[in-house]
Amino acid sequence: MQVIKDQDLRERHIGELQGLVFRELRTLNRKAYDALSSQELDDELPVCTAYRSYSFFRTAILVVVTHGVVIETLCKRALPEGKFDGIANASIGVIELSEEDDWFIKSWNDVGHLRGTPLLKAKVFDIDNSP
Repeated sequence: MQVIKDQDLRERHIGELQGLVFRELRTLNRKAYDALSSQELDDELPVCTAYRSYSFFRTAILVVVTHGVVIETLCKRALPEGKFDGIANASIGVIELSEEDDWFIKSWNDVGHLRGTPLLKAKVFDIDNSP
């Protein structure tokens, strides 16, 4: 398998919220939290550009290692009417794109690869629904 790295693909910096724990964001900086939580985006997210740039890889496997906001955006694209219950840190999800540009979630929130690690022993993740 050939690995193609694209140095131009980067996530946006979230300003004053960068590096903070999500559950603390609302209390630490409400204005910035509201902006991050808003569905209104002034700028196009890199994930949109990446999708257009790499759409010619229709039969290829594309691996995206990223943070929750990008994964949430992909999930909402695959489930426009569905419910998004969040995502566990370090989990794996598989989204398949059809030739007709339909998106299907094949697996989601899988943390099975973390079984037996200190993270799961500390009950950081809920693995009840994990394959």
